[in-house]
Amino acid sequence: MHLIALNLAVQGYLKENMYSDCLDKLNELMKKLSSMKIAAKLTQKTTYKAVTSNVTRWTSTYKMVKRYHNLHPFLQEDMEITNYLLSPGEHRVVKRLLLILEDFNSVTIALQASMCS
Repeated sequence: MHLIALNLAVQGYLKENMYSDCLDKLNELMKKLSSMKIAAKLTQKTTYKAVTSNVTRWTSTYKMVKRYHNLHPFLQEDMEITNYLLSPGEHRVVKRLLLILEDFNSVTIALQASMCS
């Protein structure tokens, strides 16, 4: 029950603080990175694969943002993703958001501990 409330709270926080547009754009980028042609180019540079968000679980948003952070150094304009890349400002927003989501994730893990009632 606590996790359902936390999920709703995090989703509300993300909407309230206007992260939705950035996250939507990031999700589109991840979908594009999942296409066969671009994913093949990406596997030549890294073992990381794109992860998209699932609207029913905020942790999927956290995983997507974290994966973007891992993939960012390998993303290049010649990968046919120029129109999907985040702007420098959006990239900074996503970096700040990752720190916030890491805090939420630690709370989620604590709520799932066996000693928590």
